[in-house]
Amino acid sequence: MSSTLIGKTVCGYKLNEIIGESKLSAVYKGHDKKSGRDAAIKVVAQSALDESGIRSRFISTARARLNMQHPALLPIEHFKEDENFVYLVMPLMQESLAAALTHGAFSPEEIKRVVAVIAEALDFMHTQGFVHRGVKPGNIFVDPEGNILLADFGVAKWIDPENQYAGPEQGRGESGDHRSDIYSLGALTQQMLGNASSPAISKAIAPNADDRYQSAGEFARALANSTIQSGARGAASPTSTRLVWGLLITGLVLACMFASAAVAVSYFVLQSPK
Repeated sequence: MSSTLIGKTVCGYKLNEIIGESKLSAVYKGHDKKSGRDAAIKVVAQSALDESGIRSRFISTARARLNMQHPALLPIEHFKEDENFVYLVMPLMQESLAAALTHGAFSPEEIKRVVAVIAEALDFMHTQGFVHRGVKPGNIFVDPEGNILLADFGVAKWIDPENQYAGPEQGRGESGDHRSDIYSLGALTQQMLGNASSPAISKAIAPNADDRYQSAGEFARALANSTIQSGARGAASPTSTRLVWGLLITGLVLACMFASAAVAVSYFVLQSPK
């Protein structure tokens, strides 16, 4: 796609620059002058959807995403279409897992945390009848509050047809099912480990879908209860994206620990004799 949309206003956001681009779509950084808020606007060409014969499915799925909320899913805030393009407005994320992986393998604790959150989001999607088909590092983000978010759910199948984390069945041209997402999560976990593996991961990426875990949560629990060792860690600078992810994930774990401790203290205080 070209940069001809720079300067255009979509859903109140002026498109200022392209921050991501593929054959079928582009992601712009938009700014709302009234609120002072920035957002990410994904633009998909109607002509590309028509050529692929998927326009109606893409639009119906995108509309369904407007009403589907989960803490670990990056929300689609607005949806708009005109005669040339489809526009999806989403919160602007700064840090992706793809960038973090360039700085080396994650620790086992960090990996288990990320997998648990993404698995919960996937299981939620699957119970709603949706398959992501685009689970990959570039679609996983962490926000300033430390929340891990999965993006592109429901639309990734069509705007990212060549996902290197896709299951073998997808490589054969089959549409796949929820177990294809489990394969992708397993392949992603293996990469986070520095391409090391474990029995839990091996089952997740089994070539035959019937031999895999039958839910993402089942894989996350098996991973949490297993001993895993990451591969070689790359050298990261003190201000790297890798460190940002580590600090945020560690912060989440500590927050949960302190919250649990506070609840326990409050309980004993209330139960103590007056």
